[in-house]
This record gives sequence, structure tokens and C-alpha cells, in this order.
Amino acid sequence: MGKKNKGKRKGALRTKLKTERKAEKKERRAMERYDEDLDAVLAEIAEHDKRTLSEESVTRPSRRSNCTVVAHPSNDNTSIFFGGEDTQEGNHIYHRDVLFYRNDKNIWRRFSDPAGPLPRCSHQCVPVRFGGRDLMYTFGGEYSTPDGDKFRHFKDLWVFDLESHTWHEVHQNSRNQPSARSGHRMALWKKCLVLFGGFFDAYEQPCTKYYNDLWLFDLEQSEWRKITNTTSELLTDTAVPSPRSGCQLAVYGDTLYVFGGYTQIMPEPKKKSSSGRKGRDDDDSDDDEPIGVTLDDVWCINLAAEKADQRWEQVRTGNHLPAPRAGFSLVTFKKRALVFGGVTDSSDGDRPTSTFLDDAWWFSFERRAWSPLRMKGIKQDKDQPPAAAQVDTAPLPRFKPQAVLLGSSKMIIYGGMVEVKSKEYTHDDMYLLDLNKLDGWRVLLPPAGLAVPTAEAKDKKVSDSGSSDSDSEASDTESDSVPDDSAPQADTVPGPATPQ
Repeated sequence: MGKKNKGKRKGALRTKLKTERKAEKKERRAMERYDEDLDAVLAEIAEHDKRTLSEESVTRPSRRSNCTVVAHPSNDNTSIFFGGEDTQEGNHIYHRDVLFYRNDKNIWRRFSDPAGPLPRCSHQCVPVRFGGRDLMYTFGGEYSTPDGDKFRHFKDLWVFDLESHTWHEVHQNSRNQPSARSGHRMALWKKCLVLFGGFFDAYEQPCTKYYNDLWLFDLEQSEWRKITNTTSELLTDTAVPSPRSGCQLAVYGDTLYVFGGYTQIMPEPKKKSSSGRKGRDDDDSDDDEPIGVTLDDVWCINLAAEKADQRWEQVRTGNHLPAPRAGFSLVTFKKRALVFGGVTDSSDGDRPTSTFLDDAWWFSFERRAWSPLRMKGIKQDKDQPPAAAQVDTAPLPRFKPQAVLLGSSKMIIYGGMVEVKSKEYTHDDMYLLDLNKLDGWRVLLPPAGLAVPTAEAKDKKVSDSGSSDSDSEASDTESDSVPDDSAPQADTVPGPATPQ
């Protein structure tokens, strides 16, 4: 009996691996087709941006979402912004500039290198002190043509020298590297970049593909290594996190944690009536449409374990949990992680709704439990939702905010988005919260340009929004934003709305 089960399991393994290889070939062919179509467009961008390296002082960054904000690896008062997108008069604008912000002096510096990566959003950046230099690595992201017909996910890896302010592309082994994607997440573990998840969307494919693969990029060897092992997972029935984007990662010691995110699943086929024929209610017209799911699970894996012993573990976190969410921010502080904002999708009958969040929650790595963030010196009812702040200067509800921890305790929150009455607004404000003091938010950048309707944004809920995942499907909502004359507008490329 055991031999039969073993034979069945090996047969299932061969079938699964064969199916995966076919899917990968189909994905590569689709990407090659639209890569060829985009070559001319990208060549025009490169020709347009043939300028010398430039540096300038600015008053603030131009409005953007889906950018990255990271901490300088050696300067506790400096944060670094790269890329992102915005919508102006119906056209999407893609950014490729790098900005440095000194919070102790309130100074902005903007750098442009024409030899750097093409404009993009929904990428990831990781700062690192390596080889005696301060560097910032970036992988992946997305861009689309102005008419929206052509769309590209990137799979390039670049490094930005934070001293010379120049970019260099890192050579990768094309046979052993993460595939092109957006909405993935990255972190730093020892001398390795960690990459997990994301999504790939090609117009030739019936639906978006989500990933749950885990990769390490060895900075010393300059090569990728895939951690997850399909064969062992199938043979041992090992549980793994579902494919997703819009999640967050945290590294504590040698353990990598994955929090929440967004994915899509196919609905179960509808059952036929007892007669074997379809009844009046047996309409299967929507059976092929994927269903969006916002996640609230937590997973971990020991990155230092021997390869044969590396297994995902779903963390049991008790009953006191934050709402499921995607597109939220996270920073690690001492022995805890702090998450802020995001969006959660629900359904009121057949009408989907999206709730935009402004709450913040602690996750204890040692107790493996959640607890709401409470401000000190501010009275708050125990039954009151754990808002990130109970003061007028608190950030409004938003998804896709960027968060970074500077020094030992200063957390900065920048930007994000919210939908109000079928309109999508991009925040461009910035706040600081001292995690040691927890005495309230300080405004570093007030909103500029078009203001988000404050009262309506605080209601947090938008009907008929469909999926509002921060790193997945394109939104059908009308986007609203205006140029800010005080912010730089160069090094941007117009394009249409794209998946985030």
C-alpha cells in the first residue's frame, strides 16, 4: 500500500513539474512578444534622456505612488526615494529620479543619471553597506506605453552608489534568477538580498499570475539562489504561503517573516442540479473569473537552516488580529514589527467594497502575537479601533504608503493612495513618529497640489471598487491629481494607468 501511495505521489510530482514547465515557457513566449514591441518605445526614452549626471536642490518630491523609500545605510537622518508613478490629466507619469531627504535639516537633493534604470513603479529597493561603500539595490517593477497597449514587467537588477550617485546594472545568470514581476517584496539578510512573491500580467494571458517563490541574491558571489523546493514540498505535503503581492517582509535574526498581501483564486465550479442538467440558478458565466482575496496570515522560514531542513511555517498569532490587508507599510523596531495602513476588500452581497486603513499594529517576534499601537498621553477607549494616532496631524487612511525607520526610533510615513467616490487620490504628505516616545505625529510635508477630501477620506469605505490591491490589478477608478509647481517634473515619462 505504501509503495502504491509513493508511486502516486511521484506521478503527481511529475505531472505538476511538467505543468509548471509548460506555464513558464508560455510566460517567456508572451514576454518575448511584448518585449519586442516595447523596444522602440524604450529606445526613444533612452535617447530622450541622454544627458549628463545632474544634481539639484528641490523643495519636495513630485507627487508619486508605488515608489520606494529606504533608509541610508550609514546616515541615520537620510532617507532615499526612487521611482514611482503619478496621474496628470489622465496620463500616467513614470519616474526614474533618486531623491535624498535629510530630516534633521529638512533638505531635499535630487539626482538624475541617464545611465540608470528606465522609469518604473512597483519595484523594490534594498539599502546595504557592502565592500566599504553605501549602496542601494533595486529589482523589477513595471512600465507601460502611453496608449496602454504594451506593458512590461522588469527583471533587471541595478545598484546605485550612494556616494558617487551613479547607477550600474548587475549581471545576472538568466537561467537562474527571479522572473520579471511587480509587487514583490525584498529585504536584507546578512550579505544577501531576499526576494519573495509578486505578480506578472501579460495581456495574452487570461489572468494575472501571482508568485510565492523565495530567492536569495548573494552579494559576494553576485548570484541568485532559489530557496523553495517544489519537489520536497510536494513529496512531504509541506504547507507554503499562497502566491501573493502587496505583502510585507521582516527579518528577525535568521528568520524571514511574510505578512498579509493580496492574491486571486479561481472559484469552485458550480454544481449541477440533481437531474444532471443546469437549473435556472446554475449560471456559470462567471466561473472563469478569479476572485480577489485580501490576506491576514503570517508565515516564517529559517534562512540559515540547511537546504533540506528549510520549511515554511504558518505562525499562529492568536485571536486578537488586525484586519486582513494589502498595500500596507512595515518597519522593524527592536523586537517587533510595526504595520500601518493598507486596504482590505470585502463584499456586501454582490457589491465589493474596499476599506482604507489608518490603524497601526505591533507584531512581537518573540511572543508571535499582535497588539494595537497606543499613543502615550492620549486617552483612548479600549474598544476604540487602534488608530495610528488620535490627533489632528495623523495620516489619513491610505494604501501603498511608504515607511522607513531612521536612526533608532524615528519612523517616516510618505504618500500613499485612497479612493473616494470612484476617484483615486495620490497623497504627497509625509509624517514622522518617534517610536520611543509615541507622543503623536509630526508633519514633515503638508499636502501640496490637489487636496484629498478629508471628511470623505476618513469614512474609509468605497463601494463598487472591485479589487483595490496595491500591487495587482489595474483600478477602473478615475484618478485625480494635479501638478505641483514647487516640485520637480523632469525625468518623467507619460503612460497609461497600469496594474500596481
